[in-house]
Amino acid sequence: MTPGGEGVDVVGPLLDSVRSTRSSRSVDSDGTSTSSRRMERLQGNLMRSQQSRDPMLIYEVMEIMGEGSMGSVSRVRKRIEAVGGSARAAFVQKHGGAGGRVKCCFGWLDFLKLPSQKNLMDSSRTDDTTTTSDASGKRTSSRSTTTTAKNNRKMYRQQSSLVTYDVHKEAFYALKSIHLDRCSNKEYIDELKNEVAILRNIDHPNIVRAIETFDFKDRLYMVLELCSGGDLYTREPYTEGAAQSIVKSLFSAISYMHSRGIVHRDLKFENIMFASPNTDVVKIIDFGLSQKFASNEVLHDQVGTVYTMAPELLAGDYNEKADVWSLGVIAFMLLSSSMPFYGRDRVHVIKRIIQGKYHFKARRWASVSQEAKNFVTDTLTNNPKLRPSADEAQHSLWLRQKRRKPARSIDEEGSEEADQYEVLDKIQATMATFATYSKLKQLALMVVAYKSTTDEIGYLRDIFQQFDTLGNGEITLPEFKTLYQEHYDFSDAELETLFHGIDLDGTGVVHYIEFLAATIESHGSIDEERLAEAFDRLDCDDSGWITVQNLRDFLGDDVPESYLDEVIDEADIVRDHRISYDEFIALWNEDDDKKFRENRKQALSRHSSKISSVGSSSFDEDFTTSQRSHETDFSSTDDVTGTAVFKERKHLSVRGGWV
Repeated sequence: MTPGGEGVDVVGPLLDSVRSTRSSRSVDSDGTSTSSRRMERLQGNLMRSQQSRDPMLIYEVMEIMGEGSMGSVSRVRKRIEAVGGSARAAFVQKHGGAGGRVKCCFGWLDFLKLPSQKNLMDSSRTDDTTTTSDASGKRTSSRSTTTTAKNNRKMYRQQSSLVTYDVHKEAFYALKSIHLDRCSNKEYIDELKNEVAILRNIDHPNIVRAIETFDFKDRLYMVLELCSGGDLYTREPYTEGAAQSIVKSLFSAISYMHSRGIVHRDLKFENIMFASPNTDVVKIIDFGLSQKFASNEVLHDQVGTVYTMAPELLAGDYNEKADVWSLGVIAFMLLSSSMPFYGRDRVHVIKRIIQGKYHFKARRWASVSQEAKNFVTDTLTNNPKLRPSADEAQHSLWLRQKRRKPARSIDEEGSEEADQYEVLDKIQATMATFATYSKLKQLALMVVAYKSTTDEIGYLRDIFQQFDTLGNGEITLPEFKTLYQEHYDFSDAELETLFHGIDLDGTGVVHYIEFLAATIESHGSIDEERLAEAFDRLDCDDSGWITVQNLRDFLGDDVPESYLDEVIDEADIVRDHRISYDEFIALWNEDDDKKFRENRKQALSRHSSKISSVGSSSFDEDFTTSQRSHETDFSSTDDVTGTAVFKERKHLSVRGGWV
């Protein structure tokens, strides 16, 4: 019995095993944990790299969004016959699917062709487990009849209600390509390769995600998350509240990048996209000019777009604070629909930037708060030593102000009456259930989360940012406890156990992708096609099975063989030391549905007694409000020169029309 109410305590029993696991983690002489290096490898390998494979056999071009002499950017969708690789193709054929879809629900016993239930139940012989290797070195196991029967009984469980079939939902991506044989300028090739290297190891809600890359017949391809909502020019003019929300998101992303030694160097309206027409989430794109830097390193390359370039970057002597200046320019433009630095030509613009000459004379500035003006002034400080860092800027007075915004939906049906505590209950129950999953299922959900669109992620992004009070793109244990203890009567020990249960890499912080993996099922059912895509990513050689070698390729060479064997054994029902697609799908069964219902009841029984006395919390306002408001008409500001330049650049924006 759990304190504070009835229900099954699923969180508590995990504590001892988590403590045991953490105490055995190895740490190198430089203080870097093995698990930390594993996360870097895992994060990088979520993005797939394929050699000598034609992406046109996998993706279908729907629209060419931009094209030049050396390459193009297209909107593509995955071909239905390519979903899930060879394993799912055989699965569909086996189960009577048509057009690449599975048409029926089925019993696990049927598709694994296991012995009858009666024979399994009658079996009572017990033998020792033996492990042998054939001439090729393939490892096989034979288990006792009793052990085999125990594992095979798993197949009699009903399939999970969280998996749906024959619900094909098309997903669209952006495909960027460069023709190597046409490219005489090596810099273009280097930029794409640099973008791949940068995106491989960063994970933030406001940074575009790279899905996979191809190197095929003198062409380089990169498949990216499609940001179809247009660039920042598309939805202007913005109210101050909308501008503040966008700037806050951008500084969170840049602070995250800087903490990992990456400077963007080309932040501008055109390189910030809305994720989709249905959301206010913004994403930073185009990392071709980004650069890795060491602490206190001074950079010298003069790159970027002149209207957002910092004066020290123009001088060729700068550091990561050049990005802060660029975001200061963007904040100015969002608040006023005008340019801070403009002129007859490039030379005139550069002169104004170096002199730091700008003003708040456009008509819209009359309705902008003094805090916002102070923020712009601080970020456009000419001396970079006096300019705030990205982390300092995002904790400025203006960005810390809370603004009431129009209410929006937070549940699947779009009801504006959705109860935020009901949603948080689902999040808590999903996390607690996720912590009990097998390692393979947790990895699979990480892949599902990685390939989810912004619309599919939905309110989970908002919840993540509620936890991430520091705004650095990850959740610490104190942050985790603070939000939960505001709403629930969980003990420190219970929350530590839950936190460590979703901290898959064991680094002591929960990264965005880990949070999504642990909570993605709170949205409800997952289409079987999305699970097939996860299987295909883990089955990296498209053999039709997930093997120990596949896991080694995915997790890295530093992972012990015993750990990889354990991952396989947890899901290996037919005991051939590899996981078929049938066995993989069987990981989703009614037992987990029961765990979720039990955890949901527990969450309800543990609501904090402080809720009624405290009333509406900060969680209520931020989570149930929208970032978007464009109803104000500021069309009468054309008399300001900076505004005219702004409108001219808006007209020339290519990405503004991408839908």
